[in-house]
Amino acid sequence: EVDRAITARRASAQRNFDGSDSRQDVSYADEYTRHFLEGEWYVPAAREFEFVNAVLDRATVETVAFGLVDRYRSTGAHAFVAVPTAEAGDVATAEALVATIEEASVRAIEPRADEAAIGDELIARPEPIEEVDTVELATDPFTAALDPVVLQFANGAQVSLNTTTIVENEVFMSARSPGGLTFLPDVLVPDGQALGTVLRDSGAGEFDRVALAAFLDDKSVSFAPEMSPLENEMTGRAATADIEVLFALIHLLMTDPRVDQTAVERYVDDQLPFALDPTINARFAEFDALTRARYDDARYLLPTPESLGRVDVDGIEEVARGSFGLEQRPWAFAFSGDFDVAEVTALARSYIGSIPDRSTSTGTRQPVEPPPPDGVVVAEAEGGQGDTANVSFLFTGQATGDRRDDVVASVVREIVGNRLTDFIREELGDSYSPTARLDLGAGAFPQTELYITVSTGPELVDDVSAAVLGQLDALRADGPSEREFTNAVNTIAERLNFIDNVQINDEALAVLVDPDGNASFDEFVEQPRIIGTVTQDEVRSALNEWVDLDRYIEVRVRPRP
Repeated sequence: EVDRAITARRASAQRNFDGSDSRQDVSYADEYTRHFLEGEWYVPAAREFEFVNAVLDRATVETVAFGLVDRYRSTGAHAFVAVPTAEAGDVATAEALVATIEEASVRAIEPRADEAAIGDELIARPEPIEEVDTVELATDPFTAALDPVVLQFANGAQVSLNTTTIVENEVFMSARSPGGLTFLPDVLVPDGQALGTVLRDSGAGEFDRVALAAFLDDKSVSFAPEMSPLENEMTGRAATADIEVLFALIHLLMTDPRVDQTAVERYVDDQLPFALDPTINARFAEFDALTRARYDDARYLLPTPESLGRVDVDGIEEVARGSFGLEQRPWAFAFSGDFDVAEVTALARSYIGSIPDRSTSTGTRQPVEPPPPDGVVVAEAEGGQGDTANVSFLFTGQATGDRRDDVVASVVREIVGNRLTDFIREELGDSYSPTARLDLGAGAFPQTELYITVSTGPELVDDVSAAVLGQLDALRADGPSEREFTNAVNTIAERLNFIDNVQINDEALAVLVDPDGNASFDEFVEQPRIIGTVTQDEVRSALNEWVDLDRYIEVRVRPRP
């Protein structure tokens, strides 16, 4: 165990050092802040690398054990027990718990048996299947960092490859397929909601999560499948040297998904307290009330005790094989980062091109989100404890698939957030900062969702609600001031100049999966030019189209008594 931990820590130190020349500004800013405000040490990357390895060189079973035992013996223990209210009567007494803790140091513990190591690879590399076509997404890229090449395979999978050195020695992956919970029969919706968590907790292929974790200890790889109401998704990243492991995890999920009973039980146990009583957490209570006010479909709602009781291994396996294989509709993958195109092309041919195509689907129909309720809906809820309440709004509108709408939406979001922050702090004397988010959906005519949330004191709920609606009304009528507009445009223009690998992947997938709403990758490249042509009147018009003060959802969450 100590050897494995040392190996993992050395690998982490090596990756940090290898990527030190491509660290982003925000990473430096965070480290400087911690150095000055928290006293965290700050040294050059080479010095830190030397120090970490020097410490690891001296690490032994005895020195690690001493640190643990010394801390345990010299620190007063605090035991905190939390259980659902219904089980409170079954909790042991404080005296019994203290006795258990005191006995820990003298208990005879059977050493855990060493698990058989996975070896050098998760699976043998499959025989490659070459792509049937290659397509360039950008017609006139102004930089080599924005020039994805798409491999199209006979099984329907598409793989976008884009090389950059934004972050050295790292590769980022995203994958997407339209459908999600929307395309599942009602009986399998609870299993689809559990799918992402359970798959991440089950291991991969023939290996359980303990064996997989041991295999990944000295590697830098993360991988996560997820199912949302409208999409099936995968995300991941890997050190360049470990990218084949990421491909192997993708292949195993799409050909032989592993679902462990223990992972299913853990998911149900974790979710059940919130399903029984959403008020135990203020944010959870707010989201629960908001989704219930917005939707009348279990696919969009949080799990209930009844739905959790229907989750089982067989159901999750059925959903995984149907939605995360090439059973129902094609998948699109995007890789962006520091890699050799020829090498990753070979990996894509083996691990993605070889996935069997058993699809009987004849189209790539986009799922449609239900319309919002008519009129104004105000939902009251209780959640959490203390002296903090929350007021949230959801406005739903209609946009177009034109990239200009995406850029204008960024400006609108910035203006709304700044206006509400300034007004609530200056006029109401409240120290909390509102958060505003404006998202555009998929398709040629995407729905817009402006979500605003404000934390405040319970006594200011009515005032904050009136302030939000009042300021939105003023923005609709008069538009933003010259100062507000200029500041917002400058902020968004600055952001558009900085692109990361995750964003590049997202834009490539948008073109491949949602061509009606994203006609070409060139539109993404053109965003810095578009922002310079946005006008104040255009922003005011967008506010009037997307923010209907006669049709919205408001959720007020006050702390539990």
